[in-house]
Amino acid sequence: TGLFDDIKASRDNDTLVFNVVERPIISKLEFKGNKLIPKEALEQGLKKMGIAEGEVFKKSALQTIETELEQQYTQQGRYDADVTVDTIARPNNRVELKLNFNEGTAAKVFNINIIGNTVFKDSEIKQAFAVKESGWASVVTRNDRYAREKMAASLEALRAMYLNKGYINFHINNSQLNISEDKKNIFIEVAVEEGSQFKFGQTKFLGDALYKPEELQALKIYKDGDTYSQEKVNAVKQLLLRKYGNAGYYFADVNVVPQINNETGVVDLNYYVNPGQQVTVRRINFTGNSKTADVVLRREMRQMEGALASNEKIDLSKVRLERTGFFKTVDIKPARIPNSPDQVDLNVNVEEQHSGTTTLAVGYSQSGGITFQAGLSQTNFMGTGNRVSIDLSRSETQDYYNLSVTDPYFTIDGVSRGYNVYYRKTKLNDDYNVNNYVTDSFGGSLSFGYPIDENQSLSASLGIDNTKVTTGPYVSTYVR
Repeated sequence: TGLFDDIKASRDNDTLVFNVVERPIISKLEFKGNKLIPKEALEQGLKKMGIAEGEVFKKSALQTIETELEQQYTQQGRYDADVTVDTIARPNNRVELKLNFNEGTAAKVFNINIIGNTVFKDSEIKQAFAVKESGWASVVTRNDRYAREKMAASLEALRAMYLNKGYINFHINNSQLNISEDKKNIFIEVAVEEGSQFKFGQTKFLGDALYKPEELQALKIYKDGDTYSQEKVNAVKQLLLRKYGNAGYYFADVNVVPQINNETGVVDLNYYVNPGQQVTVRRINFTGNSKTADVVLRREMRQMEGALASNEKIDLSKVRLERTGFFKTVDIKPARIPNSPDQVDLNVNVEEQHSGTTTLAVGYSQSGGITFQAGLSQTNFMGTGNRVSIDLSRSETQDYYNLSVTDPYFTIDGVSRGYNVYYRKTKLNDDYNVNNYVTDSFGGSLSFGYPIDENQSLSASLGIDNTKVTTGPYVSTYVR
């Protein structure tokens, strides 16, 4: 059961007696010295290992805990890190665990040595590496701190450099790390075998291609005889997937099979296409829009329910949702429907952000006295997607009021309608009169916008203004 430290069986006449020593219960977990790993993450990780407050304490888990945590620090280049666990016995068969962290310091990359390279200079390879040699700039960038993920990314970048220059048989023979005795410095050594350079040969599109060969050949972004580039091969594969995805074959599969001729230095490419079934969108589900109405998101979608799934339309829908400015992030993921291979649901998850500003101000000037200002601007008013702006200003010389409202979807086709009304009154006062006349105005305007395409629209507006001129005591009585 794992609940006991010791179990002994004995016989008392005709009675079988078990003497057990129960394992203590963990009453408290305490962490000291951990800065890189948050307390919450530690608690979650330990809980998966059966170490949590209220659980039975197993001594065998202590060594596992220490080893696992030290391994995490090692992956971050902190080779001098140390984790110890103190157990403190408490009454009623309880125990407290205190985890002490000495996180150490991240080892710095002192030197990177590349062996076997002739095509690229050492400086070019080091520039592509994610991990850098320690230098004066590292004080700020800290890019000389070793981490296993950074090293893996560096080696992948090295492979990409050679594959994109046609060295298809490039191979990393060895990548070795040497650590100084004080565990502060790291020396990296990478041995490579470059091979010879290859060129593109013939390209064929095989399988159930559905399209004519010349239509697919038009997607090639390289010519026969060009220097081989893995980046271009991957780009053609993505163009193929996008072409089939836009036609409803959302889960099409493309496998690239190279035929390498080492004697001629030519690589023939066969793109095997399996389009699968055409897929329609059954339902579009929105989550995360606690304030914004569902219809506001749905009207921006260019991928419709019941229509064939299209990469282009899904991407455009994402762009249009981001363009509203209502959301910090927009994530659209298709979800397969069990027992319906030709249907998917689109799950749209958004993270809302503030979409308005409020202004309150008080000021004073010799010409206008005390001034009060208030303003409210909302681009997503009450979650409706409408833009509303209110401005109020009052002083001893002038009052000003303005209201502006725009409905970007006055019609279902995206025709917008906006209106604006304002009122401005200037007070003629001998103490603050600096002009020979003042004006009082009120009016408004009505505007419409018609979308031409996804990025352009045509707008027109009609306004009316009524202005009353009031003369002061020193106004001119005639005009030349």
